[in-house]
This record gives sequence, structure tokens and C-alpha cells, in this order.
Amino acid sequence: MDLSKEYKRQALEAMKKIMMVGYDTTDRQWLIKHTKELAKLELPQTFPAYENAAKYVHNLMLDNGIDSEYLTFPADGKTVYQDKCMPIAWDASVGKLTVLSGANSLEDPVVADYERMPLHLIKHSVSTPKGGIVTRLVTEASVYAGEDCTGAMVLLEAVSRPTAATISPLLDLGALGVVSDYLVGAVDTPDELYWANAATDGNSWHVIAEHRDFIGFMITPRTGRTLRQAVNTGAVTVRVECDGRRYEGELPAVTGLVPGKQKREVWLLAHLYEPFEIDNAIGIVSVIYAVKRVRELIEEGVLPPLQFSLRLVFAMEHYGFAAVADRFGGDLHDRAWGAFNSDAIFGAKMHKVSVFYASLFTPFFGNFTTQLMTTLYNETFDGPLLEDVYPSFHDDMILGDTTTGLPTVWPAGEHENTHHNTIWNNNFLDEENFARAMGYFIAWIGSNATLNEETLPTYLLGCAQLAQELLNKEAERETVWGTPEEKMEYLTEAVKDSLRNFKMAVDMPVIDQVADSIVTPKGKAKPNQEKSIWLEYADQIIPSRTQIGLPYDMMRVPKDQQIDIPGKIIYGATSFILAAMDGKKTLKRAILESTWQRDFEFTDKDIKKCVLSVTHLADWGYLSLEEKAPIGKELIKASLKDLGIEKGDVLLVHSGLSHLGHIQGGADTIIDALVETVGEEGTILMPCFTRPYIGFEGTVSKDRRFRPFHADGTDNPVNIWTGAVPKALLKRKGVVRSANASHSWGAIGKYAAECVADHGLLDAPAGKNSPMAKALELKGKILFFGCGVASNTFLHYLEDQANAPFLGNAIVKVMDADGELHTEVMKNHLPGHRSFYGSAPEQGKFYQEAFKRGLEVKETALGLGKLRMMDMQQLYKIGMDMFAEDPLATLCDDPDCFFCRKYRK
Repeated sequence: MDLSKEYKRQALEAMKKIMMVGYDTTDRQWLIKHTKELAKLELPQTFPAYENAAKYVHNLMLDNGIDSEYLTFPADGKTVYQDKCMPIAWDASVGKLTVLSGANSLEDPVVADYERMPLHLIKHSVSTPKGGIVTRLVTEASVYAGEDCTGAMVLLEAVSRPTAATISPLLDLGALGVVSDYLVGAVDTPDELYWANAATDGNSWHVIAEHRDFIGFMITPRTGRTLRQAVNTGAVTVRVECDGRRYEGELPAVTGLVPGKQKREVWLLAHLYEPFEIDNAIGIVSVIYAVKRVRELIEEGVLPPLQFSLRLVFAMEHYGFAAVADRFGGDLHDRAWGAFNSDAIFGAKMHKVSVFYASLFTPFFGNFTTQLMTTLYNETFDGPLLEDVYPSFHDDMILGDTTTGLPTVWPAGEHENTHHNTIWNNNFLDEENFARAMGYFIAWIGSNATLNEETLPTYLLGCAQLAQELLNKEAERETVWGTPEEKMEYLTEAVKDSLRNFKMAVDMPVIDQVADSIVTPKGKAKPNQEKSIWLEYADQIIPSRTQIGLPYDMMRVPKDQQIDIPGKIIYGATSFILAAMDGKKTLKRAILESTWQRDFEFTDKDIKKCVLSVTHLADWGYLSLEEKAPIGKELIKASLKDLGIEKGDVLLVHSGLSHLGHIQGGADTIIDALVETVGEEGTILMPCFTRPYIGFEGTVSKDRRFRPFHADGTDNPVNIWTGAVPKALLKRKGVVRSANASHSWGAIGKYAAECVADHGLLDAPAGKNSPMAKALELKGKILFFGCGVASNTFLHYLEDQANAPFLGNAIVKVMDADGELHTEVMKNHLPGHRSFYGSAPEQGKFYQEAFKRGLEVKETALGLGKLRMMDMQQLYKIGMDMFAEDPLATLCDDPDCFFCRKYRK
């Protein structure tokens, strides 16, 4: 069939008739009125306010002739839907931060007041005693430089967004809470506030039952600058008052149904409970109004009757929609056709609109009709510009995942440099844009939900022409993962399936004929030349999904074993890779199909992160894996024996769990293999290093990972930076740990207690009392399990023994058994750079010279990486000879290295 461009023009003309009727007849005042009223109800951010907002929406639907159902879900901080944990309910009426002394230049000492503006108080802040708490205000920078923040309020740096990344570390250090002047657009709007969404103590967007208590305030950037200056020049005291309470309650959602000829539904989504007119009261009101007008246009004969039923769904963003989907069975394939997300629809002042589409993994002709609609809009109106961007699973598009089956489109209005800024409630609505948006929305419903035998061919042929144009354009790309032939064949079949999706509306023979007429263009791209060992490794794995819905909060994973998954799962390639999984194709194929859809710019490092994220999810039951070459305990033991490790060996083990590929059972499997290989007569030692530093002889630490060392040994393994395997070791029965504040070692086996016994709290980290010294006496070996030889802490022992002049003092914080913090000095510490650091340590000066002198490194392959081993006594002799000739033997010769250059002078 010849797909003439005229077909696309006919489809656009049919859409334009509906769009202009919608635009011309829009009741702008009705839209503005209800948007403002709803936003005002949502502003307090309490759960009683949420109930009031939901009831308002429920009644607004009923008043406009739409059947409405008021739903409730547990707000207990425990109930999980599709790996999204529902928030714990919260209420407050008082939240006040008053500066008592130290900041006399403030015009008003009350710098935050919930009664004056609810967004001054961060949601889920807890209560103080009556009369409040008088405490210190300290800065985030000073805390990480060593200032005690126990019981204090911490003023975050202006660039520190108040999220778990900033809040949790400060709670670890004993802070009462945080004060933040973070604001997008602070320069232009210095007297506005940021809405602190996702201000939590964990992975989720909301505070849940397991999160710790805290109190938080948002202040304006102007006030923040004044306070920060005051704190940096003297002591500032504040009074904190709050009556916030967390409790187990209910979270409402509202849904309604307008029946069509079919029971199959089109879902119209908009989220509740964000405190702005344009995010997202405007979306709720837009959906209700659009449905109201579509019904009127049907009654007037302008539109044919509904083919699909219309399902209105209003719930908490992301989390509420997962809950509603679960209520309807979770898997929506047989219930619904697709969805339109009305989050921050473009009825306000904005510079552009980004139109996101559903992935090709779930066939959806709505992608094409939406793109036609966008073209029509830009031809018809002079702003704001609508830009087609890419398929996505962002935010309220999560139900488009292949396990839930609700492909979703989203025209997201972009408000330049003002995200979640209270200026959004300051005359930001725009009547003209609102009317244009409603024309677009009404036309989208009218074009997609009313298809019949008469109207469908016009849209089908128009979409087919657009699809062919898009395929031809895609064939022009310059590079491609895989081959251009594979890519274009895949995309062509996906496009054909999307066109066949028109059968959901009316099953007509012409649909198959048109789909079959799509031609596969010849790809001109050159295959990506970058070799990826991780992509080839992925070809050995066939993954399957084990639950409905995209994982997100990682509720199955203990906090200390959670990892950073690229794109927080939904904002990047991980969501596409998960959606591609069908239990038949390899992980490599899933990755390739994802890149063919979104043109992800992958490096081998990026692919590695994706693969490790997938295997991590499998380790915790979110996926199952069929592996062609699994790495299990017996294979590891065989590799260790091949390396020359024997019964009775004493091993210093440096490890890199992520470099070998997927190890079944993870860190525990590695430990089991090591322990069984050396046997009861052997001993395993692993570095369990922490970061108690606040300075190194004139250099102040600014590391957010700083934590005081707990002298009683109770500090959490999450503070250990030497990897997952040492963390797992410390949880083992029979493991002992040395007491050193920065460079403790964990040990298990015959000589474990003897090795760690003398390593005192403030001893030199790599000195004569270190477990390394005892391991040397015992003729130990150094094992590099999947990591490079840059991790060789034994070289620091050589430096200490040689009294290297560049070892210095470290200033550390130690917490005693009574919870008291002490500032201590550790001598002969290990600051600065070394020639054996970095990605190619073997090429560095030290190792090059050591190899010339006969240093042997045994190697054996395992998975994608290697196991390496050195003999400690050989390394000690060679290294000490080198230091006798050159006291700076481990420093580099790079003239641009400040540390090494300083000592070489």
C-alpha cells in the first residue's frame, strides 16, 4: 500500500476540527477557579489536607456528571505496592524556627513559620516538647570538618538539596534536623521557598515507618545567606518548635469511569497532593474538564460515541498509581489500552513542553496519534512549543512497564529554572495556554477514544505514514550498537505491532494490510567500535521478571546492601532493560533493544553498571536469571587452588565484587569459598576501613562520608568503604575486628584473634601493630579478588617500616562507649598520592621497579576478571630494599602531582 503524505494531512485535519472546538469553547475561568481552590487545599501537606483535597476532587467529578469512587490505601509506612512503600501519615499545625542570638541583622527572627507558609516546615517533621528546643545552629561544612552536631540544627549548604543524601548522614552524626535554603532559581527569586519533596531518611520519596525522626525547615535564599554568614562568624542559637506527628492513617485516591462501547479503558492520569497550582492541581482539573467537554461534544454530535471507556485516576504521584493499579489486579493488559498523563499540563507560563512517549515494548498506536497531535498543535498555535523527546517510564508513566501494560504519553510543561519553587503559586497560570492545552487534551481523547469503522482508517493511514517517516529518519543515524540491520528489523516489527494495536479499537482487515506495507529501511549506521566485554557477558544471561511493576524503593534489600542503580531505575536505561525482559531473550538483546529505542549513549562502564544492577535485582528476588556460565562457590574454590592457595594459608584479601560478573550468592559465596579453601588451620583478613577523618595536617576534610569511629565496635558496616565483601564478613559468627580508628581489619580463622589483638585505636594504620605485621610473620599471602593491585595496603606497611617522610598526622573523631565524641591524633597516617594508585597501577613507578627486581604476581582468570596473588615475604624484601635506596619509593614522578612533587623537592 502506498503511504501517501496526504494520509497524514487528512489525519491532522480531522484532529484539528476537534482541537479547535475544544480550544474555542474552553471555560477558562472555570479552569482557573478550580485549580486555585484545589491547590489551596493541598498546600498544608498534611494527610487531613490530602483528605480534603481528595474529597474536593470527588465532589467536583460528581457535580460534573462523572461517576466517582473514593478509594483509600494504608498510609502506614509499611504497605508496599509494586515495590513502592506507602508513606506514613503526618499532621502538623505548628512549625517555627526562631533565631534567638547571633544573627542580629535579621529583620525578623522567626525565619520559618508553618502557620505563615506551610512549606516552611518539611513534611514528616516530628514534635518538640512544649515550648520547643533551644539549640545551636551549625553549618553542614563545619560538621564535615569535625564540629559536633549532636542535638543541633544543621544549616545545609545552598547547593545541598534536602534529601536522604544530605539528611541521613547528619542523623548518623546526631543532628536534630536540618535547615535548608536550597531553591531552583534562587538568584531570580531569592524570597521564595523550595518544596522539599523526597526529604527522607531512606531510598523512598516519602518518610516510612523505619525512618528516623528529624525536624526540617525551608527558608528563603536571602535568609539563608544572612544566617550562613552569622554562623560562620560566631555562635547562633535557635528555638525549634513543632507539633508534627507521624501516625498510621489512610491515603485517599479518586477514580471515575465513563463507559464506552468497550469495557477496555483509556486511563487519564493526574496526581494529587503536590502544593502548586501548576503541579498538579492544574492536571486534576484539566482531566475533569476534558472529560466533561468530550461528553458534551458527543451529545452535540461533534464527536462519535466513545469506543473505549474513560477511566479517570487521581492519586499520589508514582506511589498512589502503583496502589491503584494493584487494586485493579496489577496487570492491566486486559483492562486498559493506554493512558495520558496530565502532570503539570501546559496551562501556565512556560517556555516549552517536552512530550514523552511510551516504549515500544508494549504496542501502542497512541504514540503515533500523540506525535501527530503535537505536530498539529505547533502548526496551529504560536506557543508554548511542544517538542517530541523520547519514550520514557518517568514518574507517572511507570505503569507503562510491560508487566503492568499501561503505555502512557505525557506532555510535560517545562518552567525554566523554577522547579518546585513557590513562585509557581504566584500568578503562574496562563488562561490562553490553558485553553490551548485543553484543545490538545480534548482532541487527544476525541481522536483516540472514539475511533470507529468510519474514522479509524484516516488515523491509521496517517499514523502509518508518520511511522514510515520515523523509521527512515532512524536509519540515518551514524552509529549503532549491534548492527544496523538488526536495529532496523527490530524497529520495523515494533512499529508494525504498534499499528496493529488499532485493532484494540475496531478490528478491521485494513489494519493488517497497512501494517504489512511498512518497509524496513536500510540502516546507514556503522556499528559502534567500542568493544564491550560487559555486553558480551550479558549475552550469557537470560533474565525474567518475577513481580509486577518496576522496582523502586528496594524494600527487599537491607539498607547497607542497596546500590545506586542507574537512573534510579525509572529515569534511564534500567527501566527499558527491565521492560525488555521476557524470559527468552538474553540480557544483551534487552540492552540492544533499549538503545535502539532511546539511543542511550553507552560506554562499557555504563553497560557494566546496567548488568550489575540487573544481577543485584536478581540477588534480591526481583528477577530470576538463567546463566550459561554461572560463577558459584565451587568454581571460585577451583580458581583459588589454581592460584596456589592452600590449606593453612594466611590471606590478606582485597576484593572487588563488581569486576568479575555475577557471583551467585554474592559476597557470602566468596567468603565461604575462601574459608573452605584455607580450612580450619587457615586465616582470612580483610580491610574494614572507615572515614573518621576531619583533617590531615592542615587539610580540612569535607567528605560527607565522614563518621566518627565507634570505639566500642558498634559502628555500622555501611560506613566501611572497602567493599561489600568485608561488610559481609563482619556479620559472620566468629569474626574479630581490630580496634584501629581508620584502618581496622576483620579476621576469621585460626590466627584471627592473634592478628588483630595489638592494633590499637590510635596506632599507626599500617604500623608494627597492624594485622599485616602478624600476617607477615605467618608467611601470609596477599589475594586480590577481582580488584587491581592498586588496593595493596601492605605497601603502606612498607612505608611505615621505612619511616617514609611523607607519612603524616591525621585528626580523627572517635566516639567512646558513653557516646562522647573525642578529637584524636593518629600518627604515621597515609595522606596523599602514590604511584600505585589509579587504574593502571602496574605501570606505575613502584611496581615497575619491583617487577624488575623479581616480584611475582600469580594470576588466574575468573569470570570477566582475574584473581591475583603476591607472597608477602617476597614483596617485603623487595620493597624494603627499594626504600633503602629511595625513601620516596612509592611516590610518583608526575610534575603535576602536588603531593608527590612537594616531597620530591
